[in-house]
Amino acid sequence: MYCSNCKNVEQYEGKFCVRCGGQLEKNVPVDSTKTVTLRFSNATKVKDHLEFLGYKVEIATAIDNKASDALLAASDKNSNILVLVNDELEMLSARYNTNIGKKADSLELFQVLNGVNSNAVFSRWVVKNEKDRVLIVIECQMFGYEKIGFGKMIDVFESEIRQNIGKFSELEDDRV
Repeated sequence: MYCSNCKNVEQYEGKFCVRCGGQLEKNVPVDSTKTVTLRFSNATKVKDHLEFLGYKVEIATAIDNKASDALLAASDKNSNILVLVNDELEMLSARYNTNIGKKADSLELFQVLNGVNSNAVFSRWVVKNEKDRVLIVIECQMFGYEKIGFGKMIDVFESEIRQNIGKFSELEDDRV
């Protein structure tokens, strides 16, 4: 899969790029013979922990990030997340597309965004306008891997998403 917006190549069959949220195209073949290993010891711990929590985890080879290992974690019950890991930091990122359309630059959208960020304990929310849709990006970070702390971080991150994502749905355009 290929993102024509940022030129990123993805190995998973998704609709949107994990780097910029752009729409993916199938016209670029992915080299499936490439062997990838995790470079940071914490990345292996994080991968194992996410798999224990029920996520299907893949190493994101298409993300060219020399400072961190990138993991794509998919779940049937929770948000799909991108996790960037090095020996000092874990960063979680989830992305949601909306059909906000006409309200993409509205005061109402930014009031909702400011309210969510004011009440969020652990995560930070941003919006990115792209044509007729708005990409909602939710991120949080933790310094150093510690098993109990990482488990709590995942729980709070997901709880804040569940608590707040519906507030943006209320702004969506009524489309048939």
